[in-house]
Amino acid sequence: MLVAASNVARFRGAQECDRSDIQVAGLLTSLHPGVSLYPDAAASSSPLQLPFAADVQELLVNSDEELGIEELKRFAAEH
Repeated sequence: MLVAASNVARFRGAQECDRSDIQVAGLLTSLHPGVSLYPDAAASSSPLQLPFAADVQELLVNSDEELGIEELKRFAAEH
């Protein structure tokens, strides 16, 4: 959980991992029941180059508008 929280902190450009990063890491793991937390990328079962799911790929390829954070959030909420 702390490794996931550290990655959340790194993603937001923080200088330290704080309570909110642990909360976000907890939320992320709760959204994916049965998820395993890997201590490092070498132990992860994910491929080195992680592809997008088909519906995400379709959005990226077929969108006529510039995709920003709000558009991606809307897309995620719809599915």
